[in-house]
Amino acid sequence: PGEAAAPVDSWLGASNALSRRMCESLGFDVDSPEGYARFAASCLTCHGGYDPQQASPKGFTRTDDLSLAQPGISCLGCHQQVSGDGAGVASWIVEHASLTDPQQRGWRMKSPQEKADLGMRDLVSTSAQAELCIDCHVGNPQKGMFVTHTMYAAGHPPLANFELETFCEAMPRHWRSESEQVEAFGYEGFSELWFDSAEALKAALESPEGKTLLADLPNFTDSINPLVVNEYPML
Repeated sequence: PGEAAAPVDSWLGASNALSRRMCESLGFDVDSPEGYARFAASCLTCHGGYDPQQASPKGFTRTDDLSLAQPGISCLGCHQQVSGDGAGVASWIVEHASLTDPQQRGWRMKSPQEKADLGMRDLVSTSAQAELCIDCHVGNPQKGMFVTHTMYAAGHPPLANFELETFCEAMPRHWRSESEQVEAFGYEGFSELWFDSAEALKAALESPEGKTLLADLPNFTDSINPLVVNEYPML
């Protein structure tokens, strides 16, 4: 992936005209395997999830069938593990998307490490989020993620000032914040349980006492939707 040529007239995206002009100015002949490889290593590291350091690049490298291509950065570009535990494993997608568990009971009960083992990058901490985002939004020359003066001269727009909280708030969301979940609660009541960790919660519910408790729930309610909240110290 990333070495075959992509016909210019088959590119997708609203910024194609600028992209083509930039490639021409930078001397990237994207109709040739060599030119496309230069384009991938210079541009797709941020704009397509391409990682030249990976023997088998994961994410959004180009496919031979462009009808299956997913241009730009989507879910896997940020959330797929690319190193360490779960690297290259994508079994988390089905569970996370609730394709097998509509209420996400099983997924929500998993710890960040269990999710990482399934291939989902752990972005719980603010430092992990910042480390991921600044690679492209500020630059990381070691990973080939850097806008050079030559790229600016070719027409690359200036990078906006980066501030993590502002960028996260502006990001399109497919989830509810904890406050939004409370506002949309819509239930007659709730019970609150405290545990030292997600692992302790899971162990408690899998114990004989926990199984007895869960088996008795239908006698009291038609449905139950768990909300697991992690507590973090704020400095």
